[in-house]
Amino acid sequence: NSMNTVFTAIFYHFAIAPEFTSPIRAHSVVLVTVGCVLASISDCSVQMSSFTSLLLSAFSGFCSGFAGVYTELMIRQSASLHLQNVQLYSWGCFWNLVAMSYQRSAEPMLTGFDGRTWLVVSNLALSGLTVSYILRQHG
Repeated sequence: NSMNTVFTAIFYHFAIAPEFTSPIRAHSVVLVTVGCVLASISDCSVQMSSFTSLLLSAFSGFCSGFAGVYTELMIRQSASLHLQNVQLYSWGCFWNLVAMSYQRSAEPMLTGFDGRTWLVVSNLALSGLTVSYILRQHG
């Protein structure tokens, strides 16, 4: 959901970096918002009205953005970037294990994973570490 980006930027501005108000950054958030609204309207299904689709997309983005910025605020209290990453990944692993326990499949856990799947997983893990580093050093 692209609305996550919009709400994360807005919450980040108010909670972490109030110096965000440069005109270029403000215009970029407005452009992303307009793009998200247009994408939400064009992607809506036949059973769901455009307004309902837009409202649900905005609510999902709001929750995700708030949770991300709140977590960042809580984790920033730690000194070490590596400790922060261990804490966040441990939390994610815990909740994924909880979700897996409810799915109870007879197949082994990583059935169906091939080289492409591991490439995607590795790419997402490295992307998360890169974003964490950038926010820590330059945010």
